[in-house]
Amino acid sequence: MIKFVKKNLKLIIFNLLFFVLILFVVLFSIYKVTDLVVKNYPKYSNYPKYQSYLKALYHRIPLENLRNDYNEKFLPNTQYEKIKLRKVKLKFSDEYYTKNLDQGSHWSSWRPFHIETQKENIILLDYLGNIYRIKDGDLSLKKKEINLASIPSNLKDGFYLDSFILNNDLFVSYKSFLKNKKCFSIVISRAKIDYNLLAFEDFYSPAECAKSVGGGRMQAYNHLGKEGIILTLSNDSRPIVDEKPQSDNSIFGKTIFIDLENKNSMVFSKGHRVSQGLFVDREKNIILSTEHGPRGGDEINKIEFKKNYGWPIASYGEQYSFKYGETPYFKKDHEKEGLEEPLFSFVPSVGISELIKINDEFSEHFFKDNYLVSTLNDRSLYRVKFNSAYNRLIYKEKIYIGERIRDLNYRENGNQILLALEERSQLGIITKFNYSKSISK
Repeated sequence: MIKFVKKNLKLIIFNLLFFVLILFVVLFSIYKVTDLVVKNYPKYSNYPKYQSYLKALYHRIPLENLRNDYNEKFLPNTQYEKIKLRKVKLKFSDEYYTKNLDQGSHWSSWRPFHIETQKENIILLDYLGNIYRIKDGDLSLKKKEINLASIPSNLKDGFYLDSFILNNDLFVSYKSFLKNKKCFSIVISRAKIDYNLLAFEDFYSPAECAKSVGGGRMQAYNHLGKEGIILTLSNDSRPIVDEKPQSDNSIFGKTIFIDLENKNSMVFSKGHRVSQGLFVDREKNIILSTEHGPRGGDEINKIEFKKNYGWPIASYGEQYSFKYGETPYFKKDHEKEGLEEPLFSFVPSVGISELIKINDEFSEHFFKDNYLVSTLNDRSLYRVKFNSAYNRLIYKEKIYIGERIRDLNYRENGNQILLALEERSQLGIITKFNYSKSISK
């Protein structure tokens, strides 16, 4: 046997190497083919991080779960329209990528930013308060990466929550840590838009502070003949339940109306947990808000003056510590408790974020009177339509994007829907598919 091995050693080694090579090619091919299947036939996208059968099986995901997207459409297709999604890498300042996120934040690897548009310009605000400008030409060149032009400003340190343009004023909201009180306050600052220097001054800075501050969304609104701003403020001490959203002596867990002329403020509605999106239709006098539930129960609400939206009395979600068989902690019928029912509640939660209206010019037939709701954990958009009274959701369609979407903005210049994709610091640009160009080719 030893003589045979010595005599045929080269042949044995060659055969072993050949066998290993064949095994590697086979396994690699299986891996790449399954990746290709998933990427090009994305009915398995419920598990986007498991990009092959091998990975899914390794993590013991049942195959039926990989096949449960019945009748779903994926980009570039929606149910009735083709749309195109282009992603552009944004180069923020160095500190955007290196600075530690604020204490008490749930963010880790993603870093939020917000989008505003003014004529041919796009204005971005990152979570540190740095402001940037993208000119229309920068997008039309079809660049894959944009080095952002910074706009100098006098903004203070804080964690920035939202931006908003009214007339020629740029408003920003942020939470500021008060070292002497060891808590956070909410601040709104305002500046005339000047691309050479944004000189901000405080517009709203209440005395009350909290262990955590969220929300911070802003929209223009006329209340009883007075021009002002609607501001959303989250429940304090999440995920702990406290009394502030129901207390008339606190601004937290509320939507606030602030008079533009004299800066007086009032509680507009109460009983909110974390309002993450805000839309105002001034012609119809409609305020719509999206709100994080606890474990389940993300909401779309129609906000009305002096109404109570239930938190923390009623919710279609439950506490994070909930275990099967336990009695629900929250009431499951808002109306029975004399509270406002949501227009729609997502069970399970989707990590709801912003809400905007799609311009009717975007789609000739199918997207009329439609809204887009963005999500974080679900990494998707939802195309939704309400009835004429805005007291019922007629339908929703999920449009899978694959990344956390912090903010949305509709840009009339080019009929573009802009997405703040915060995981990879990208600007998403959605446009309608051009059928005429496709036919001409």
